[in-house]
Parts: sequence; C-alpha cells; structure tokens
Amino acid sequence: VVLNATGTLKIRIPTNSAADKISLTSASATFDQTKLNLVIDATGLSGNATGLTIVQTANGSGINPGNTFASVSANNGYLVTVHYAANSITVDLTGPTINATGSPLAALSTTYGTPGSATSFNVSGVNLNAGITVTPPPGLEVSTTPGFSSNVGDNASPILVGGAGTVAFTPVYVRLKATAPVSGSYNSQNIALTSVGAPTVNVATAASGNSVSPATLTYTANATNRI
Repeated sequence: VVLNATGTLKIRIPTNSAADKISLTSASATFDQTKLNLVIDATGLSGNATGLTIVQTANGSGINPGNTFASVSANNGYLVTVHYAANSITVDLTGPTINATGSPLAALSTTYGTPGSATSFNVSGVNLNAGITVTPPPGLEVSTTPGFSSNVGDNASPILVGGAGTVAFTPVYVRLKATAPVSGSYNSQNIALTSVGAPTVNVATAASGNSVSPATLTYTANATNRI
C-alpha cells in the first residue's frame, strides 16, 4: 500500500469480532492526507442490515497525521476507529462492551421472612445497542436504589440499567429476598449482565457464607380454667 498515492483506499471489515484490528504501515512513505480517500466498509458486520459504509474524503484538512476519525456502525453498535500517523493507518473495531467491578460480592445473609442487608457492585457499558439487563439468581433481588424503593427486580423480572450508547458506572444493590428459601443455594452464583450484541458479564456471589436462617416460631398459651 502506497500511503501517499492519489486515489482511494478501501478497507472492508468482514467479521464482527471485537478483537479485529487492521494495520497498514509504510517504512518510507509519508501519509499525504491531501491525496488519499479512506473508505471503511462495515457491511460485513452482523446485524448491520443497511450495509454501512464510512467514508472520510481527502480534503487537506480533515485527515491529519495524529488525528482520529471514528464512527458508530448503524445497527449493531460496533465502533470503527481509524488512527492516522505519519506513515501508518490503524483501524480498530470495538463492539458493545459491559464492564463491572465488585465481583465477587460480600457474603449475604438474612432470616426467612425479612429482606437481607444489601451489598453492591458497579456496572457500566460503551457502544451499547440497548441498556444493560441485570438478572440475579433465584432468591436474590437487585435494584439501582439503596433502599430498594424503585427499579427492583429478581430472577423472573430483571431490571434494566441505562440505554443505548454509553452507560456510566452505576451502583447495583443486591440482597437476599424475604422469601428466599432456607434450603436455597446462594454461594458462587452469578448475576448476569447482558445487552444486545455484547458479551455477557457475570458478577459472582461470595464462594461461602451466603445463608438464610429459619424464622423463629413462637407459641403463646392462654391459661384456661375448666370446672
């Protein structure tokens, strides 16, 4: 590839692997931004029904060595980033990504009939097509409010955090439900974080110490006199 030639350089991205990277280098040529049209063809990305083509036209000012040109694919959230240097062009492909901190969680405990004390982790995401669905295992419930006053969900009814695009770090609170069975299994269970097109991220409960104690049953007898 002659980076200082007049014409059009077309790079086609055939897959949707987030690890894809294309690098074009020249040991001797200097990238002349006034001559080269750059076309990124992302039609091979799965889910991109419209067949997006990203075009950066050589105009003498918009493409300069050291600059970065980026565009988000139409329907699947993949971000195509083009890095320019004096003698190289690097194309990075980054897909929808979920991040979480705070795994594994602190141990959870409660007494049957009473919700347990909460612990928490943080979730965020970039290049998302939709919000992040948080699905806890049976017996646990989650919320984005520390007092579980709103946006509360469990295994049957997960909660949604954020929306498409970028989700800033958001605390998610976790506790044992009041109705969690005493015989339930709560150690090393996964809270699944999912979003369309993004790899699933799991937040694990503690490997030990999670438990539900039986409730105390109290009988009160009334004295009765019979003749």
